[in-house]
Formats: sequence, C-alpha cells, structure tokens
Amino acid sequence: MRDSCQPEKEHPWPAVTFVAVAGAWSLGLFALLRAPAVERWVTIPLTELQKQVADTWSGTPAVAVAVTADCSGTDVIALCLAAIAAAPVTLRARIVGMAGALALVLGLNTIRIASLGHAAASPWLFDTLHLQVWPLILVLAAAGYVFAWMWLARAADRNALPADRFGGPVARSFAAWAVLLLVAFALSGPRIARSDLLIAAGGWTASAAAVVLGMLGQVAVVSGNVLSTSRGGFQVTPDCLATALVPLLVAGVLALPAGWLWRGLALAVAPLLFFALAVARLLLLALPPVLAESPLVLVHGFHQWVLGGLCVVGLALMHEPAVRGRWVRGARRAAVALAAAALVAAGAGPALARGVEAAAHALARVVPHTLTALTAPGDVQGALALLPAFQAGLLVAFGVTTRVRWRRLGWAFGGLVGSQLALLVLLGTLTDAGVLPHAALVRGWAVIVPVLLCLTWLRHPDRAAPGGCGTAVVDGHR
Repeated sequence: MRDSCQPEKEHPWPAVTFVAVAGAWSLGLFALLRAPAVERWVTIPLTELQKQVADTWSGTPAVAVAVTADCSGTDVIALCLAAIAAAPVTLRARIVGMAGALALVLGLNTIRIASLGHAAASPWLFDTLHLQVWPLILVLAAAGYVFAWMWLARAADRNALPADRFGGPVARSFAAWAVLLLVAFALSGPRIARSDLLIAAGGWTASAAAVVLGMLGQVAVVSGNVLSTSRGGFQVTPDCLATALVPLLVAGVLALPAGWLWRGLALAVAPLLFFALAVARLLLLALPPVLAESPLVLVHGFHQWVLGGLCVVGLALMHEPAVRGRWVRGARRAAVALAAAALVAAGAGPALARGVEAAAHALARVVPHTLTALTAPGDVQGALALLPAFQAGLLVAFGVTTRVRWRRLGWAFGGLVGSQLALLVLLGTLTDAGVLPHAALVRGWAVIVPVLLCLTWLRHPDRAAPGGCGTAVVDGHR
C-alpha cells in the first residue's frame, strides 16, 4: 500500500522544458544581437558608451585600447535574459529580473573595460585579465544572479517569503529601482558632464546662492557658474547638480505605494528640491573657520551627508508603528541619532583616522600596495579623509535608531574598520596601476558599508533586547 504522506516526485519535464525554452531564447538573442543592423545601432554604441563611462570614472588610460563589439558584454546579457525569460514566473518578476541582469552585467563590464585599459601597459597582466580573470568573474556573477533571482521569484510565488524578511515589498522595489537607475546614471556620466542645460543651471544656482549670501552679510561675486567668496571660490559643474541622489529619489518615488498622479507630482517637484539643495550646499562657503578650516571639503561632501541623514530618518520612521504620532516620534528618534552621530564624528573622528592609518601601515608590511594615508592622488575633495569619521557617526546613528545592543554594535565597528582597510588596499592597488577612482565612488562606499552592517543586525534582531531593532511598542500596538 502506498504511503499517502510521502510527497510525489517532481515530474522531470518542467526542468527539461525550461532548458529547451532557455536554449531557444539564447539562440534567438545571440542571433539578434549579432545581426549587422543591431550591432551597428545598438551593440557598438553601447560599447563606446561603456568606454566613455570607464574613462570618466577611472581616468583615461595611458595606453589606448581598441574596444570592439566583442567587449560589449552582450553575450552574457543574452544568456541571462534567456534564462529569465524561460523561468515559470510572473511577467512582472521577469521584467524586474531582466532589469537587474542588465544593470549587473553592464556595470561589471564597464569596470572590466576600465581595468583592461589601465592594464594594457603590461601585456602579461592584460592577457591574464582579458582571457582568464574577467570571463570567469562575468560568468560566475551572472550565474549567481540568475539562480538567486529564480529562488527569490519562485519563493515569492509560493508565499514562502514573509513580508518583512527582506524589508517588505516597498523596500525590495526600491532596491531594484535604485540599482537599475544608479547604473543608468553612471552610464549617463559623459552626457551629464556636457549638458548645456545643467551648465546653465549651474550659473543660476551660483547667482541664487550669491543673493542669499549677500542677505547674510557675506561678499559673494558670480562669474558664469563660479561663485567666489572671501573663503574661496567654487565652480558649480553639472556633476554638482546631477548627483546620485537624483536616481535614488526617483527610485523612492517609483517604489512608494501611491497612485501615478502623486508620483508624477513628486517627480515634477524634484527639480525644485535639488535646486534648493544645490543653493544650500553653496551656503556652506559662509561657515566661519572655527567650524571648518576649509569649507570646500564640506561643500564637496554635502550630498554624502544628506544621503546619510535621509537613511537615518527613513530607518527611524520604519521603526515606528503606523499609529497616531508616528511622524513626531520618528523625527525625535532621528534627531537623537543624528546628534549622537555628530558627537562621535567630531569627537572621535581624528582619533579614528589616526588609528586606521596606523593599521594601514602595519598591513602594508604584508600587502605592500596598501594606501597608508587617508589621501589618494586626485582626491582634492577630501572624500577619503572624511571616511572614518563619517562612517563611524553613521553607524552609531543606525545603532541609536534601532536600539541595538552595544556588543553587536562593537562587532559592527570591527567590520567597519576591516572594510576601511580593504578600501585602502584596493585604492593603493588601483593607484599603482594608474587608475584614479572618482571621489563619488569613495562617497558611495562611505554610505553603503554602514547600511550593509545595519542590515546584518536588522535581519537577525536580538529578541531579548527590550525595544530592540525590528520591534517597537507604542500604546499597545506592535
């Protein structure tokens, strides 16, 4: 007699069907992307765009490298899209998966082009990276992404993922949109730098800031898009206006559970918001020397601070139940966290910087390429010099907001210092290879590492801690 409690074996045909459909999709996509017209109008321009982005973010290599259609990464893209198209999931899940695959492969391939350009001076290193290292990285990354996406998509279809396990549907939607739009933003870097509209907007921003500074009793002179004060001059370039905050804001608007009318209104108001932020950024030039020896460092890091503050405010609101007074309590929680962050950054920042440099000197005995000073060639903005203080303050703010236990916060600080040393090793290696990473990459690292460390304790909350992260009790509501 057959045991009715035993699960039936899965029929093998679904897997065979998936392989067959994926194979058909891949052949069709390969043929499409290799068609002369598509190669001429899509593949080659996409490759040239990746080369321009690589030069923008890493500097133009000393040795010119020919970039052809074979360097476009479209073969890996075709394999990813074929597997995703064949997966038995919803159409929405397929679209999200394809968008993520495009962002991942294009981002990695742009880094690949940049590294090959700077490695061209060494034929052995170039051949090793070109023929062995990067093909393996692309294949493993693409395969890992596809398998992870399929597992998440299938688990979501079976309702196997609790709503709060990965931050809820809004957080997951925001993460997907943010990755896609950030990659599109990075690919648009060369066009943004040459935008006539943004160049003109820089002049408007400088003029508006000069008016406000004049009202504050400061002497300010505007020449085109350059604002000059008694404490120095500052040029408002397109990069100052089109920052990474723009795609992140758009991702947040698209992820919110609101109608398209409200989303459209939010996107319409966004340019005014960023104009106001740009003017406020220039007002830092009026800070007295007692607060900042060089206001230009503060001006360059303005958007980094804004992004960190928004992360703290968003986290504070997430930890408040949706009952009356939520916004007030969230604002109060965020204010306390930001005050603690400022105290840590101002009080312990210099000591942390010296400690990281001392550890880097010790590490350099084992890894000679390690950068031993918090200054990198070409980093006139001071992004690396502010890194230890900023990250320490932001991590403390996250800890205060989520009320995490001090022991777990201490472990997170250990991981933070480890990430800073890893960054110095990476920057030193890139500098020796002639690559000068853009300061925006360092600033992005400064924000994302504390966020990832915070996610580690949010994913595994300490249930024994009263009012710990992930749990808030107000007026009997949880």
